[in-house]
Amino acid sequence: MNTIGERVRELRTKKRLSMDALAKSIAIPLREKDTNKILAYKPTTSASISNIENDRHRPSLDMAIALAEFFQVSLDWLILGKGNSPENIVEFYKTAEIQNGLINESQSYMYTTDITHQISQNLIEQHPEFSKKLKEYISATVAEEVKKQSKK
Repeated sequence: MNTIGERVRELRTKKRLSMDALAKSIAIPLREKDTNKILAYKPTTSASISNIENDRHRPSLDMAIALAEFFQVSLDWLILGKGNSPENIVEFYKTAEIQNGLINESQSYMYTTDITHQISQNLIEQHPEFSKKLKEYISATVAEEVKKQSKK
């Protein structure tokens, strides 16, 4: 896929769209010259899509933006073939979702650990005898674990 036309054709066929269906899904904004305000939208034709896909015409910037938004790809990739391909973008978002889930779990664990620490501190301060028994229990548990590990 060396040309923008080849990339547009690939995206369109992956979505199983005809040129006519893609053309009906894309509209080019007509802007006011001084303010860049959108005045109306110009419909796209299947002939325009055909010209782009067959590399007879390069799309205007507004058409390229509309295609990139429709197919949810970057302009870099659509125009130049550089940057993230659609597959890389999907993989990026999957990875980001996993990382966000791990971060949320980690933050939740840290919050729980903080609460547990606060409760332990309060118990130790309010009940010194509890502190002594807790230290004895922890020491015994650690000693038992060390014995198990040393036998292996």
